[in-house]
Order: sequence, then structure tokens, then C-alpha cells
Amino acid sequence: MTRTIILAILALALPVWAAEPERPSKLYRASQLAYVAAQFADVASSRGLHEHNALLASNGALGGRGVAVKLSIGGAWLVAQELLMRRHWRVVTWTNFAVAAGTGVVAARNWRAR
Repeated sequence: MTRTIILAILALALPVWAAEPERPSKLYRASQLAYVAAQFADVASSRGLHEHNALLASNGALGGRGVAVKLSIGGAWLVAQELLMRRHWRVVTWTNFAVAAGTGVVAARNWRAR
């Protein structure tokens, strides 16, 4: 189920990336890659652990529904970025790096808690 959700999010994001009128910077693409990698690391490290967020918890642990919610929010942010890119590309780029760093710290903490 998780793979299906991931593929659906990527499939929804592909038309947005394909419709770009101008070529974004390599730094922006690197920030997107960092953001996506951090999100997947967070999901992988949280899977099966106790989840405090009731929206994400299934029987007290992060399950399929929680993974779907986490990845849907991440996919929505990637789509929203494409709309913001036209005017605020620097803000979006550095926001991606900041969120990736924060999420990476959370993922590292989750791996240590196992």
C-alpha cells in the first residue's frame, strides 16, 4: 500500500515538473532532493514506532494511513513550490533545505530510539 501511495504522489507531481516554462537552478533541484530524501528517511525511521500524533497513528504506531498522510503533505508542498517558484525561488530553496535538516534530525533520533 505504501508503494502505491508513493507512486501516486510522484505521478501527480510529474506533470507539474514537466510544465516548467523556465529551467530552475541546480540548487533548487538539490533542495528538492534533500527534502524528499529527508521525508522518506523520516517515514522509514518512524514506521512501527509509537506515534504521538493521533492523525498519523494506527493502533498507536505509525501505519499505512500515517505514511499516506505524511507523504501526501510532502507531495502537496512540492506541488505548491512550483507555483511559488516564479517569484520566491530563493525562499523556497532555503525552506526546503531547512525542513530537510529538521526532518533529518528527527529521523536520526527515531533511528537511535529503535
